[in-house]
Amino acid sequence: MTETIPTPTRLPFRAGSIQMRHGSYWAVYTASKGNQVQLNTQTADSVAALRWCAERVAAVLRVKLFTIETIANGAGTEGYGYGLSAAQRAEIRAAVEAAQGDAQAGTTAGRTGAGRSIKAAGRNRAKAGKGGTR
Repeated sequence: MTETIPTPTRLPFRAGSIQMRHGSYWAVYTASKGNQVQLNTQTADSVAALRWCAERVAAVLRVKLFTIETIANGAGTEGYGYGLSAAQRAEIRAAVEAAQGDAQAGTTAGRTGAGRSIKAAGRNRAKAGKGGTR
């Protein structure tokens, strides 16, 4: 009996995902620094969006794997850089910058409310005037 390998329709658990929002897919994944990134893939094709997300997730995982292998292969944990040489730190830094790529622009997708005051609702709202009623 031969087994067929299914075509993946999603990334592995906790690696990243795509979501349809307003007619285009958004990629959601965790960057190498640990922050969550949400980027518009600018496509309505789910296969292309999944591939786009997978490329970015693969770059992040390469950075993590390189760091783990470097430490496991004898790099000490003394001081800054966990005992890595300057060349190794530069290689990791270049991989991190490549993994972040276009994630720098719009990582929060305009959802933070920074620079705006958000009106509280209900009992958390301030009273009108000095001791006045609501």
